[in-house]
Amino acid sequence: MRTRNTLTALIVLAILCSHCGRYSYYMSPLHTTDHPYRAHLLNADSGNKATFISGSIAAGGYNDDLVDGAWLLHTSIYNTHKLGNTFRAWYGANLGFCQYDVSNYDGYNVYGNSDPLFINANDGTKTMGGIGAFGGLMVVGKLDEKAEWRVLSFETSYLKEFGGYLNFRNKMSDTLVDAYYPHNYLLSSEFGTEFAFKTKKGAFGFKYGYLVDWNRMTGYFEDGRVNPRIHASHFTMHFSRGPNNYFTSFATGRYALTFRFGMNVRIH
Repeated sequence: MRTRNTLTALIVLAILCSHCGRYSYYMSPLHTTDHPYRAHLLNADSGNKATFISGSIAAGGYNDDLVDGAWLLHTSIYNTHKLGNTFRAWYGANLGFCQYDVSNYDGYNVYGNSDPLFINANDGTKTMGGIGAFGGLMVVGKLDEKAEWRVLSFETSYLKEFGGYLNFRNKMSDTLVDAYYPHNYLLSSEFGTEFAFKTKKGAFGFKYGYLVDWNRMTGYFEDGRVNPRIHASHFTMHFSRGPNNYFTSFATGRYALTFRFGMNVRIH
């Protein structure tokens, strides 16, 4: 009986240890936090133009098994316009900051091209940020006097990165890690659809967005994709009271998961 228990324990340990390895994927964390929810005028609102300032905080996990954590702050200012009852257009500038924690390889087996000596020598907290501009266009369909379907929105954003995490990625090659983001800027677009409803005290709504990064990573993912392009999905709920719009969202992508809370404040 004791021999059987020992054998069972060794089998269980072998199974557990088979999952103690990981790959190394170092992407820009901004790809899940760029394109935050932006408030827009409804057809039921008076006026055809508004100016908003926006701020949000997000927490996320990145890399294989989401072993790297990050905190992100994002702020922007933008103008939004009603172009009749069918179109919306907006443009603005944004600024983001991030604290990214690079985890070491202690306790993990090495998969792929990961070099644990290189990663362990550069582990710890890295700061980074991004500054840039964005613009978008939306097609709106009226459901009734107080509800609309924002059938399709398209927003493109350019963010110039800076900071320690970018410097860390600049040291990489595909012989040190499995895949990494070699660019010092993020050029991405989000395609979205949204339902928005006017209430007596404000408004509320729901939005889904699909983000595409037009740059590519260098290296490969474990599924065999070489120099993969990054994609992410955003799910948002929001409500407004007076000039303030509040939103919460989560974004999920390959080797990325982010939760965010924020607000847009109308200043004009």
